[in-house]
Order: sequence, then structure tokens, then C-alpha cells
Amino acid sequence: MKTTRYFLISSIAILLLVSFSACKKEAEPAAELSSRVVGNYTLTGIRQNGTLYTVNSKTVGKMNVVRESATSVQLSVDVSNGNAAENIQFTANNVTLQEAGNNEVNLLKDNASFAKGGNNSLSIKVAPTDGSTPFELIGSK
Repeated sequence: MKTTRYFLISSIAILLLVSFSACKKEAEPAAELSSRVVGNYTLTGIRQNGTLYTVNSKTVGKMNVVRESATSVQLSVDVSNGNAAENIQFTANNVTLQEAGNNEVNLLKDNASFAKGGNNSLSIKVAPTDGSTPFELIGSK
């Protein structure tokens, strides 16, 4: 009788131990890529040939990123420096997002990366159609 009772108590203790140790806390799901870049950005600088230029009071710019899905966004850019011939305005729909590490994402159009965002900043590569030197628009939330 004592042996049966000892065996029963031991079995219950082992089952409880295994039951509690088998439970794992599930990892939180990763934030969707679009949530890392969605928002309104203000132009803070322009990088050209490796040099970062801060914008002056005449140059104003806004960049807006709107969620289309978990992995795509719409990007609108409006930059003006008072000279209408040099204004930059465009909207890109169906911009695909790709993990870039460090809580950042690459923005791609037609499988080509043209921007990077995350951590409250956004940088957009611009290749002028007139053949002038490419530059990068830098914005922050």
C-alpha cells in the first residue's frame, strides 16, 4: 500500500514538473514592415557626393508615407526652394518594403531600392533626369 501511494505521488509530481517545464512563452510577432516607416517626415538635409547639407529657410520639404499593406506603402514627396523649375514633386504607389536590419526597411520600386526608412528617419535617392549629380533627400519625423 505504501509503495503504491509513493508511486502515485511520484508520478503526479513528475507529470506536474513536465507540464510546467513544457510551457514556453511565445515570442511577440514582429511589427509589420509598413509600421516602421508610415508617417509624415520633414526635410532636414540633402546629401550629395558624400556631403550632408542642412536645408536653409528657403527650402521646405515634406515626405509622406501611407500604408497600403503590411509590406507596401505609398510615398509622396514635395520639396520646394522657391524656384519652380527646381521643385521636386512625385508620388509612388505600390512601393514594396524589405527588411534592412536595425529596425529599418528598404523601399523598392520595380525591385530596385531607392529609399531607406525606420527609426524616425527617411532617406530617398534622387537621380535627376537632366543628368546632373544624384542626391539624397533626408527627412525626420
